[in-house]
Amino acid sequence: MTWAGRRQAIIIGVGIIVIAAFLFPILKPIVAPNPTCSDGRQNQGELGVDCSGPCQKICSSEAAKVSVLWVRPFKVAEGVVSAVAYISNPNPSFEAKRVPYTMRVYDGKNLLVAERRGRTDIPAKASFPVFEGGIPSGKTEVKTAFFQFLDEPEWQ
Repeated sequence: MTWAGRRQAIIIGVGIIVIAAFLFPILKPIVAPNPTCSDGRQNQGELGVDCSGPCQKICSSEAAKVSVLWVRPFKVAEGVVSAVAYISNPNPSFEAKRVPYTMRVYDGKNLLVAERRGRTDIPAKASFPVFEGGIPSGKTEVKTAFFQFLDEPEWQ
């Protein structure tokens, strides 16, 4: 390579560095946005993806499991039952909003009679009922009920 070619390469290289230094502050927010609590990454001191640390959402690994203490169906009228589940949240300061659940009622042969889906709030350090009323059962006699949360709660 000739001296003129080397000089051109040096000038072009320095020019690229100067332009990059000028554009970096402008392009940085686009290329590498500031971390947030909804960026789908574990960053900024979070214990999990977008949870704990500076984020309001609590990681499920930090929370104790919610317990279903009991579930009971009861006959309201001919062909109609209701069911109630009694739930306990042992977490002293964690609560969750609009957690999806399913309530199922079964006959004496453990055949599904009806299913209801809903959402409930889970208050902090509390035991609370979840009630589903007016469930049509036809001529089938309901014997048992089953309650299940469909998703892990998003603790706050």
